[in-house]
Amino acid sequence: MMKISVVFLGGLLFIFLNMSGCTLNNNGNIVGEPSTGNPKNNKKVALVIGNGAYKIEPLTNPANDAHDMAAILREVGFQVTLVVNVNKTSIEKAINTFQQKLRKNGAGIFYYSGHAVQYKNENYIIPVGAMETIATIDKSKKSAIQAFKAQVVKIENVIAVMEQAKNKLNIVFLDAYRDNPFKNFKKSIASGWTSGVAFTSDAERMLIAYAASPEKGVLSSQGHNSHYTEQLLQFIKQPLPIEFVLKKVRAAVKKKTNGQQIPWYAASIEGNFEFFISTEDISTVISYP
Repeated sequence: MMKISVVFLGGLLFIFLNMSGCTLNNNGNIVGEPSTGNPKNNKKVALVIGNGAYKIEPLTNPANDAHDMAAILREVGFQVTLVVNVNKTSIEKAINTFQQKLRKNGAGIFYYSGHAVQYKNENYIIPVGAMETIATIDKSKKSAIQAFKAQVVKIENVIAVMEQAKNKLNIVFLDAYRDNPFKNFKKSIASGWTSGVAFTSDAERMLIAYAASPEKGVLSSQGHNSHYTEQLLQFIKQPLPIEFVLKKVRAAVKKKTNGQQIPWYAASIEGNFEFFISTEDISTVISYP
């Protein structure tokens, strides 16, 4: 173990910027650079989210991770929606934009770096701004769990969007940090929550990569990137199928953290997918033995 305050014109601006590969942060500032290629014809689409500017338990790596992942994905022909340090509303808007861009027979990537938790086999992104509200929830009430869920974004919703697109390939990267927002709640409420994320999907043409073993969060890094994303950025450039890349990433992270963090992945994909082939046409990227 990715702000928009105006409603009508701001929403139009958000859509326009995302079509060009740019996004807005919570202060209304543009983040990201225009994507290469014609967005209308691009079959390789990515949503990249990095959340670290939490007032409670802030993280230093996610914004860097998201910007760097977005840059390398653009380099290999993906049309990227990048959102950094955003609240729940902005994340949900980005997911809607992602859904509109996904195309049948294409490829979709979802990357997330930031706080996330699992509760009874359901996984949640914690948006910027949510921690403060979570801290005020009456921890003695059974309704506390529902109050928590109202502040977060369910990761499985993004997975469902990708499945419905009927893509040739979907890849999910989850670089989720250690955090349990219910760790100080009374036992009846706190039970069932675990750090990090873990879920299984029987969807075909899906690969889900975790920065740490199931139900484990990632370790903090003093570097520019997280331990996982640092290695992913390095090995993703090699002309290797994605599963070979992830094996190299696993070995490198395990070694660097002295075995304290061990990446993991689950896959149900056919053929071989290599990132560093700069083309928009997914049919030329996936090869079959």
